[in-house]
Amino acid sequence: MAQVDWYLEVQKLIREGESVISIVTSGDIDSVVIHMFALSQYWPRNEDDSFKTPVYILLQKAKPDLYNITEVISRLEKRFGKFTKNIALSLAMGGNDFIPKFHLISHEKWITTILENSHYLQNIAKYENDETTSLITSASIETDIYLDIVKTLYCPANINPTSLDATRVCSKKMAKLVECQLQYLATVWKHDANLPNFLEKGCLVKDSDGNVGYNFGENIKVSDPKEMLELSEDAIKSLMKTAKNRPRSNHGTPTKQRKSKCRPKMSTPRKDKQKKFDDMTED
Repeated sequence: MAQVDWYLEVQKLIREGESVISIVTSGDIDSVVIHMFALSQYWPRNEDDSFKTPVYILLQKAKPDLYNITEVISRLEKRFGKFTKNIALSLAMGGNDFIPKFHLISHEKWITTILENSHYLQNIAKYENDETTSLITSASIETDIYLDIVKTLYCPANINPTSLDATRVCSKKMAKLVECQLQYLATVWKHDANLPNFLEKGCLVKDSDGNVGYNFGENIKVSDPKEMLELSEDAIKSLMKTAKNRPRSNHGTPTKQRKSKCRPKMSTPRKDKQKKFDDMTED
């Protein structure tokens, strides 16, 4: 976070035609999220809304990653509007040093679910800004929308997610922890900002030995077995019989074109990631 605040000072020294690069020695990918949040809000722009100075982030590790963060923000804004702050928040929701990762839910699934629903993207958070400095003075999570997103992530395709009980899917304490993360992000560009107390407001707890864990409340578990979803043995047998007798579809089933084995090809994960980003940001 302090590294992002450094831009507030360096922008006064930049000359026309120059670029800025931020070297993150820890190689922490969360720094990309923080840069997205901060620069989309405060980095100087031209009259056409393009950025005056390109900014790059170098994640220093065995195989360094270089991001043109201003280009990333510009492409996201062109596709989704000026909601990059909420996109950055959505990436943090998928799990980081403060927020636990949901079981079987990847960062990609989090961000895809939110980007595909404009209501989620535009309304997940609320901000208030100082009229003089434009600095964010307060930020809060829309808890009901957050819980709807979690329900959508876990809900089967044939069930309406709004019919699920939110307390059975996600503790509201989790939403408070996400709000702490948002308020932490909102302290960028303010050297004297008071940081949120994660232990006081969210679901983090510290034991006598100083170890930090999570307390999601009593409603996160089912204490009475009668409240659990049950299927009778006959119902299970019927479902198994239906699945067994269902005719197999050849649609999409791969067929061998040659008798000989093909030479294995090495995966190219970086190209795959770039292609996914290109597809996502296309108009």
